[in-house]
Amino acid sequence: MIEKIIIVVFLASTTLYSSVVADYRMDECYWLDNAGGIIGDVKESNNSLNGTSYGTAQTYLGTALNTAPICMASDFNATGDFVDVPNNVLLTTTNTFSISAWIRPKTFASTYELLVSKTSNFVDGFSFYTYWNGATGFIVFLIGNGATSQLSYAVINANVWSHVVATYDGATINLYLNGVLAFSNPYVGGILNVNTPLLIGKDPFNFYQYHGAMDEVKLYNTTLTPAAITSIYTNELAGKNYDGTLRVCPLCDTNVTAGIWSLVGVPADFRTAAVKDVATVFDEFPIGSYNVPANVDGWVVQKRTYSATDNNSSYTILPYTGTPLVFGEGYWLISKVGRAWSENGLPQVDYNSTNIACVTQPCVEMNLTVPNPNIGNGTGGKRINMLGFVGQKPINWADCRIVVTDVNGTVAYTPSAAAASGYIDSQVWQYNPGLLGSNANGYTTCTDTSPGGCKLEPYKGFWLILFSKTVGTTVQLLLPKG
Repeated sequence: MIEKIIIVVFLASTTLYSSVVADYRMDECYWLDNAGGIIGDVKESNNSLNGTSYGTAQTYLGTALNTAPICMASDFNATGDFVDVPNNVLLTTTNTFSISAWIRPKTFASTYELLVSKTSNFVDGFSFYTYWNGATGFIVFLIGNGATSQLSYAVINANVWSHVVATYDGATINLYLNGVLAFSNPYVGGILNVNTPLLIGKDPFNFYQYHGAMDEVKLYNTTLTPAAITSIYTNELAGKNYDGTLRVCPLCDTNVTAGIWSLVGVPADFRTAAVKDVATVFDEFPIGSYNVPANVDGWVVQKRTYSATDNNSSYTILPYTGTPLVFGEGYWLISKVGRAWSENGLPQVDYNSTNIACVTQPCVEMNLTVPNPNIGNGTGGKRINMLGFVGQKPINWADCRIVVTDVNGTVAYTPSAAAASGYIDSQVWQYNPGLLGSNANGYTTCTDTSPGGCKLEPYKGFWLILFSKTVGTTVQLLLPKG
């Protein structure tokens, strides 16, 4: 049986299912960890109290030995991994509240590791954390009134899922483990609410970082009853929502917005597959409407064709059948009707590079198109490559390498070093049409030194510019696995 810890904070009271203030399901296919200042990537399902991920915090489906409680779960691996939810009046705690979550701590790395907290100094608000005394692990819930505090605790194990619920009713702090009351402590001191962010995975001082997995974090504005807690535990243990309704897990595909061009990449490997053409990869789209603009659901895919005589390029419409898509290339896709699409069972990417420059093993090599000696047509000594990200998880541009091979041998550069050597523009260009509208070039750029990071994302294409110094060389992009 899967063991899980669920934490639930509840505020003022009515029925169980109308009292959920915040519901973090951790079901996003991936988080962006504040790359380029992107916020709100950790979704809250009830009141849009979205949080922002930081560090290398990610979601995962799990393996047979580490299955997520429901659909996806979050993973906090390293110092700096956490989720920040801005303060909101809805998060105001009172003397009747509860908090729930499933947790799976790794081997305890430090004495204290904060799971969920909204406090300024540990004697106000609330803190939910693990405690390790050198021999035994505990789950602890702490509340405070600004001057004094009180806690409730229970023994837990590392590397197993546990479901914990903590409640307060103005007189008693109760802590439930896997649906059963584990500890009760009287406390009438009340809670001093604070206007600090809700933090998942760390404390406000960055002292006590959580190392482990977490799922289904919820805050309630009531004191949960034992019967309600048993119901939540039973429902979620069965893979359902806390209220017993069915959970629809994400397919981790992508959506095309109606009438807006998308620069896309396919997160799969074409090198080891049979012919994978438009018909097989984009089979979610209607067959009879491909390249038929008159149809109400018409759609089309275009590829970039590089000139053999100069540095210009053009776009051509791919045939519906018979022409395979190419590994690592980007494509333009537009549809009159918004649709979700996926890689349709294509082989997972074979990260088979043997290059020792891989920062994160394993890696894959993507061939780039260098400029032609015949510059022509005013394009200058550069070649703009349109690429498609092939992975399933975002990766840092800083972890990629530009591999240049010439008569003197092979050298792997960081993006900044390759730019400083005159080979490339260190910027990655990504198309985000929502920034400037459907008829504008909504491009954003970032480098391997951009504040907040720079991410390549699944299902998205990107641009990379090679300069004339690469003429006569072979250039590859070394892409690590996310």
